[in-house]
Amino acid sequence: MKLKVNKHEKLDDASLKEVMLLLEQEEPISKKDACTKLNITYNTTRLARLITEYKERIERTYQIRKSLRNKPLDTAEKKDIIEQYLADIALLDISKSTYRSLNVIKALLREYGLPVRGRTASDYFINVPLLSDKAVKEHYVKGDLVFAARYGCAAEVSKFYGNTEKDGNIYRIYLLGKEQQYAYQPYYELADLTLAQKELHISVHGVTGIQGRPLQIK
Repeated sequence: MKLKVNKHEKLDDASLKEVMLLLEQEEPISKKDACTKLNITYNTTRLARLITEYKERIERTYQIRKSLRNKPLDTAEKKDIIEQYLADIALLDISKSTYRSLNVIKALLREYGLPVRGRTASDYFINVPLLSDKAVKEHYVKGDLVFAARYGCAAEVSKFYGNTEKDGNIYRIYLLGKEQQYAYQPYYELADLTLAQKELHISVHGVTGIQGRPLQIK
């Protein structure tokens, strides 16, 4: 039977790993101190079970990752990874759920012309990911699905806004990430999702398109 986890308890992997190492060092901390670090009620039986479950989970993850190490991604895995990425799920979380390394995930993103999202809000101004030539096209029409590199999320083309000598074609897009708003972006900051649409039949979960319409990328 799985033990109940309360919100105030620090039972994330990082905390459990720290306590496990402290208990296994040459001069281990007391079990009472271990419980304090995890913010749980002093209970040696529960503490032992938490550490055992953590070790089993780590070993299970290791074995699964090992079995997949030299196995190429199949179509279903590619679809799942890209859909998670377009739904604004962090790369580390995608890696955990798919048991695939960050290198494998990043290589897949590059294969389909998707840049790795910036880590901070300041990246919007100073570190917009550069898109590969194969990911960029100059002409879009209303309803096309793209990845907005500056915002790090999928977007739906609303309309052609205009052309400038400096930036070329500019489009009004509707951001499908957390912002859920309109933006104006030059074509070279939009990654074309045609290849992913055609080969993987991707869809974007948990977001809606312009005017609240459910978004399905077919």
